[in-house]
Amino acid sequence: MQRAKIVFIYLHPNMGAKHSADMAAFTGVKENTLLTWLYQKKNIQGWLPLVEAMDAAAAIAALPVAVQDLFSHVDPDSTVCVKQFKTKIGCALNQGKILFKGGKVSMKLFFCPLNYFNLTLLFFNFVS
Repeated sequence: MQRAKIVFIYLHPNMGAKHSADMAAFTGVKENTLLTWLYQKKNIQGWLPLVEAMDAAAAIAALPVAVQDLFSHVDPDSTVCVKQFKTKIGCALNQGKILFKGGKVSMKLFFCPLNYFNLTLLFFNFVS
């Protein structure tokens, strides 16, 4: 089963309900592995867009047919809240980058939509 679908089921209040031990037993993924997927920024960045766009019907369809009936009470159009994970990675994707071009150094800082301040585009050029 795909990582994003496992994370979706874990986060869904009527499916995994954030019980890591139960999810580990149910999916066959080690509990420590599941928790690593959930709390390391580099892993969150991989599954976050997929989970955010997913609905319960897609996650249930990925389960074995024999198990799908366990989730017949779940609204197929329901989604999960990923706000805490967006906050956790925050500007990790939009951090300042330093570009070296010969004798010049350019530093670019971009606007981060999750922060309350707006850093438009700044350039610092240093000539050697």
